[in-house]
Amino acid sequence: MPFTLRPLKSFHPALENAADWLFPPVCINCGTEGSLICDDCLAKTSPLGSPRCVYCGDRLKRKGFCKRCAGRTWYFDEVRQYAIYDGALASAVRAIKYGHNFFLARHLTGMLVSAMEGCNWKVDLITAVPLSPRHELARGYNQAALLAQPLADLLKLPYLGKAIRRSRETRSQVNLNLAERQLNVSGAFSANPDLVRGRRVLIVDDVYTTGATLNECARALKDSGAREVYALALCKALHSLETASIG
Repeated sequence: MPFTLRPLKSFHPALENAADWLFPPVCINCGTEGSLICDDCLAKTSPLGSPRCVYCGDRLKRKGFCKRCAGRTWYFDEVRQYAIYDGALASAVRAIKYGHNFFLARHLTGMLVSAMEGCNWKVDLITAVPLSPRHELARGYNQAALLAQPLADLLKLPYLGKAIRRSRETRSQVNLNLAERQLNVSGAFSANPDLVRGRRVLIVDDVYTTGATLNECARALKDSGAREVYALALCKALHSLETASIG
């Protein structure tokens, strides 16, 4: 069933109402006035179906893992994404990541909830793929955290942004292939054992491309004693886009 954009309670409702009055919202994909993503664009966004590969999200005849993932070592227990990185969803990711569209991120929380339907994950805390301090300072925020924090609010779970951090700088993943991405993020994260030991962690990101970053985050969480690690992304890049400039 296609997702319907339903406004969530805002962090700053008066501020959001004032912004809507001064600058009426327009669809980030087609420019139609009235909403952040219009119904026509949403109708063209199809949620990923089931069953799917537990590691990359590809469609399968039955739940398990695909041939592509069989030869890799995985540290998260399962991943889910809402839909393919395309159309309105791709526009939304870019608007959040580069356009400082904080309100849009919160409005899309329902897509993350929809992606989790049927998973039966038992989760103790939610965190987000971290940016390096330098990149977060330059951007002013972490786009993955903008998605993870309202999700935690909605699910009534603690959001612990300090559960995991980047322990070293990495180059951009843009235009890197799978092997290059894995090498680039290898050992780049560390987790706080006082926050994650014995706990079931859900880690959130905006786009799942090859899974290299989420997998390395999961390794750090497991190394620090996390009991289980689940990965959740707003959208999934097509395999033909795995080396494209989507971040």
